[in-house]
Amino acid sequence: MAPQRTLLAVNCGSSSIKYRLFSLPDLTPLSEGGASNIGTEGAVIKTTLVSSSGCKKTEDAIEGHPAYEDIFEQILQKILISNGFERDAVEVVAHRVVHGAEESKPIIVRKGQEEGLEKMDIISAFAPLHNHHAVLTVRSVLRNLPKSTSVLCFDTLFHASLPKHITTYPLPPQNPDHKPRIPLRKYGAHGLSYASVLRSVSQALGKKEEDTSIVITHLGSGGSLCAVRKGKSIDTSMGLTPLEGIPGGTRTGSVDPTLIFHWQPHSADIVDFKGMKIARGEMIMNKQGGLVGMCGTNNFGKIVSHLPPASDPFPDPPVNKYQLAYAVYLDRLLHFFSSYLCKLLAQGPVDGIVFTGGIGEKAARLRSDVGKALAPLGVEVDEGLNEGVEEGKTKAVRIGKEGAKVQTWVAWTDEEETCARMAVKTLEEER
Repeated sequence: MAPQRTLLAVNCGSSSIKYRLFSLPDLTPLSEGGASNIGTEGAVIKTTLVSSSGCKKTEDAIEGHPAYEDIFEQILQKILISNGFERDAVEVVAHRVVHGAEESKPIIVRKGQEEGLEKMDIISAFAPLHNHHAVLTVRSVLRNLPKSTSVLCFDTLFHASLPKHITTYPLPPQNPDHKPRIPLRKYGAHGLSYASVLRSVSQALGKKEEDTSIVITHLGSGGSLCAVRKGKSIDTSMGLTPLEGIPGGTRTGSVDPTLIFHWQPHSADIVDFKGMKIARGEMIMNKQGGLVGMCGTNNFGKIVSHLPPASDPFPDPPVNKYQLAYAVYLDRLLHFFSSYLCKLLAQGPVDGIVFTGGIGEKAARLRSDVGKALAPLGVEVDEGLNEGVEEGKTKAVRIGKEGAKVQTWVAWTDEEETCARMAVKTLEEER
């Protein structure tokens, strides 16, 4: 009997790690899980083992405050033990990496062939809360799985089609005495999620990806939007870094660039944040802003629970801090939704707007309010379908009214599967 061959897809967040283990070459899921609340007292590792007899779930608390890479090594050990595998069984590790700068394809890293990892160290400053942890994880793989091949799959690859007038910031030519680490332009993020959603929605429509035009919003702890015309990204809300665009759980999103210097006079000071050196202002706007900054929580369900039922989403004045946070979030979301929808409608029919990510998949009230605001552009949400959304056998469900000019969808993104597919394709092309 041939030894088991597997691919491990790893998705590193700022305080979480998600994984899924697939068999090779067919990419059948074998187990999934990860760690959440890393760096806090409530940190846990969860594992779901998939077999013909069903799913076996386990949950273990993480003792103390171990380093990020140590937690990954604990996860790796649990994967091997629970599946009964030797280390050599993990042939490929596919890493989701937020920022790839101008890389035009995934980077392959092997023991002794680590040039690509040095590039990531340089780029990490532009997505310090995510890229840094991805680099730590790749280094851990090199130590603990020395025979495996790592493939770095970048969110930014999906946005390689962005036109020059979208990627360009209105600044004069760069000072020749200061050469930045990467060209200063819009790169975007959430690309693996957008690729996953595009695939699911085009299949639900019975269309090819290259014939599908949609506006997607990925709403989770971080949030962004993307205008997709005929399968290609033509605009997106995140920019040089993931800080640009709509507010997130702890990110401010786009604000007047001078704001932070008035809010915190010492914003240019360099501070240490979880082993990274970043400007104090950048740390504040990434970790102390957004929903947490406005109302003290990034739990969107809690925020919605404090809203008066069937109320105006934009009351003036709001009745509490939660209503204000919701109104700010919805307003910024509509700013990009309406802009991108108009861009697409000006060039032909639009197949729909799509909600994904933890908030996008669960927040029926938000979807309803977006639909009502975008009604002049042809969006009509069916409230019965909207309230009845449940994750099921299909990866995308329609919640728009039959016959609406612009349909509305909810899709369940799968960054790990998309990452795995990208890694397999990359290694096939290498051969």
